[in-house]
Amino acid sequence: MKPALDRLKEMPELIFMVASHLGPKDLHSLRLTCNQVHDICQPLFYRKLWLHGYWNEPNLLEIAKHASFIHTLKVESLTFAAYYSCMFDISQGASISPSSASPAATSLSLQRANPLQLASIISRAMLEALGDLHCFPAQFLYSICPSPRLTVLSLDLVMLNTEFELNFLAKVLSSIGTLRSLTVSYSTDILTAEDVLKTLVYGCPDNLEFFSLFYDLIEEPEDYEDEELYEEDAELEETVLTLLGPVMERQEPLRRLTEWRLNVNGGNIDRDTFFSLLKFLPELTSMDVPSIGSSDGGNWEVVDRVAKACPKLTGLSKHHIFKDFGGTMMIAFLQYMPANTVEAVQISEFDEWDLLDEGLTVQKESVKSIVLDECAEISVSTISWIFSWCSALEVFRFTTKRESTFSLPLHDLVSQEWASNKFRELKLSVLLREDQEQPDEEDLVFSDPMPRWTIGLERLYRQIGALTQLRILDLRVVVDKTSRGSDGFLITYKDRTFPGFLTLEDRTAGRLGWLQLLGGLRNLEELCGSFNLDAMLEGFEFRQEEADWIVEHWPKLRFIEFYVYRKGHCITLPPPVQSMIERLPGLIVAKTYTDIYFDP
Repeated sequence: MKPALDRLKEMPELIFMVASHLGPKDLHSLRLTCNQVHDICQPLFYRKLWLHGYWNEPNLLEIAKHASFIHTLKVESLTFAAYYSCMFDISQGASISPSSASPAATSLSLQRANPLQLASIISRAMLEALGDLHCFPAQFLYSICPSPRLTVLSLDLVMLNTEFELNFLAKVLSSIGTLRSLTVSYSTDILTAEDVLKTLVYGCPDNLEFFSLFYDLIEEPEDYEDEELYEEDAELEETVLTLLGPVMERQEPLRRLTEWRLNVNGGNIDRDTFFSLLKFLPELTSMDVPSIGSSDGGNWEVVDRVAKACPKLTGLSKHHIFKDFGGTMMIAFLQYMPANTVEAVQISEFDEWDLLDEGLTVQKESVKSIVLDECAEISVSTISWIFSWCSALEVFRFTTKRESTFSLPLHDLVSQEWASNKFRELKLSVLLREDQEQPDEEDLVFSDPMPRWTIGLERLYRQIGALTQLRILDLRVVVDKTSRGSDGFLITYKDRTFPGFLTLEDRTAGRLGWLQLLGGLRNLEELCGSFNLDAMLEGFEFRQEEADWIVEHWPKLRFIEFYVYRKGHCITLPPPVQSMIERLPGLIVAKTYTDIYFDP
């Protein structure tokens, strides 16, 4: 009997069926088995695409030929024209010809038309004419007709300056019945934020589950230089608009929409407009906090109306705080939402004016996830309070901007027992004292009582060791972001290491270490942060004993950061790490040292 692999190669239909359920990494491995499998699997790599300016024409032509496989698409309108051109070249109108649509396409209600039917109603000639005039909605509609599986769509840097283009785009989006996730980054010099938001919400397909809009008002409007050409465009647009009809107000709510993101840079969304849209969002579980409050006590009204319109709301976020410096509205939502109903809080670019813990006090028994990304400033007491009082916390991630001077001293982090031992993900940057990073030589051996510099570190390691559900740990040593090493490169967290974290204690040899305290992390999958093997102090080296211990106690480990310095052009991991790779299936070791030329 032939080997199983040889029999599989003789059944291309089965190969394709199996490959369609594989991720990119496994798909690549399968494709390497033989040329026949390579040819069958290749189109499946086009399921997720980001079309940007680096794609050349041959690549775009290949993508266009396999457009039917696309289910996730991210495009930039400024570079989308090249893909449209390739799609036009290979389709020759076949993708949108009336004969390829159903006979009833032209009479079908536009509210139920799919992209192919919508394109047939407009006609190939008019779509091509609009495409030649760089009308993004026309190019977009033409290009997605061969992609019936499209479920995730991100439109970046969309620049539409007429009501016609906005309405056209809304009509196209409403026709994609398979769409589940929609992200739009929108720039304009004419259309108001209110008009853009209302039109896109009215145009959202019924099955949409995630919606995100970033609106950017351009301060310097563009001038139309060719008035005659503009008049010709207007006549064509009027004809298409007559065929499409206006964008009507929604009659039914978006019953599957559970996540909502709204960021407005320039312009305003007034209360009446915002409240009028809430009736379409009854199933929301997560939303961006709107910046429509006031300092005269009106914040309570906003929160109350949102809570009543969206009774399932449990997640609050705030991205790009342009008009909510200090997180005033976020804190108001935390304070005025029903007590202990908020489960997730995410804030980007936070510059704390009012203390965040004043809002979290009301939600401390329910909040499970707190993510603070790219913070400019935040109180140390706020971080300490979160760990001391949020008893349901499962996810905590905290990062700062490069220019931020904030740091979290180790002492403040471990001054009290953590309220939660349910963490699944933990990301922290911790400031160590000088004697903790570079202890005296006589303090590097085991003694009773233990050296003073070890007290805070041992408390931290014990706290982490008690987190038996932890899957992701990212632990970084805070460094001076302007300091350079002897090689002239900027010093980053990858130049540092946590003393004793990956070292087993050996009292007979006088060896300090606390790795044995982390035996409870049997669910750990990722370990990231300051674990530079070349920076480990004498007596704390990573040996075969530590590698054996990790293999035994962290059986689910799939990713670990072990940084080493380059030896010329080579980066060689020590034998203990190599043995871990051999014994832990699928383990990935991030061994490349990042220097000044890369983002730390």
